[in-house]
Amino acid sequence: MRADPRQVALTLSDLESGTARQWYWLEIAALYPAQAASRTSQFICALLRRFGPLLCWAALLKSSVEGTGLYAPQMQLLQRRTRQVMQDAALFTAITPMLLAGFGRLPATVAFTLWLGVFLGPIWLALNILRKTPAPITPDINGTDELPDLAGPEDVVGLQAMLVATGIAPRQAGQLISRLHTEPLTALPMLGSLLPDLSPPPPTRREYILNAIRTWLAVTLPAALASAYLPLVGTLALCVLWSALTVARAGRRRAALLVLVSALLAYGFGRLSHWL
Repeated sequence: MRADPRQVALTLSDLESGTARQWYWLEIAALYPAQAASRTSQFICALLRRFGPLLCWAALLKSSVEGTGLYAPQMQLLQRRTRQVMQDAALFTAITPMLLAGFGRLPATVAFTLWLGVFLGPIWLALNILRKTPAPITPDINGTDELPDLAGPEDVVGLQAMLVATGIAPRQAGQLISRLHTEPLTALPMLGSLLPDLSPPPPTRREYILNAIRTWLAVTLPAALASAYLPLVGTLALCVLWSALTVARAGRRRAALLVLVSALLAYGFGRLSHWL
């Protein structure tokens, strides 16, 4: 059961309060009839309020609400980092157990190392993101910095009024709103050119970190759990195949092949070093 698109649009409007995006989502919500909120809608809306649209992208698309292309450029930035974290997690999960097995380490050592990666990986990811991602600029209310002039509900009367304020004719603004109702994908570029503030800000450090941790655990945690119940051979096979399959399902078949080859080379290197 999917979430009610009207409830989702209204929730996004509340999240974007004080920006042009607030009125954008109110226009989108007007496309759908009002109905009682289901438990699924309440749950999805609660997730949106807690984590934002980027971290709930799959649920947002499943709700079939129009206009999600507004967040597409920001989501592409997040997905680019997701693919990198997924590949790193897959390489760790596949190579580390094979290397330890090549050195003749006990199954308990392999399992311990996998769990070590589960717990220490998110810390490393968070520190790496904090180092590479610029900190958000916050205005100095005690200094000379001016607070951003955000339009609130008392300042404007809708998206059409904001378009008229840019200098276009009221009739043209009305036609653009009508196109938004019928063809959101084609209307969005024109709206964005007239209202630059309609574009969402880039993903925050918090979104990057939470998304990276979620991706890392999705790859490493199943392998660590399985290592507590499977023999060493089963653990090795699962780690390598699971890592390669995870990367391949993301559409990166060459990266999946790299994971397989790297795991075999790691095992061979371990065996060779052990014999020497």
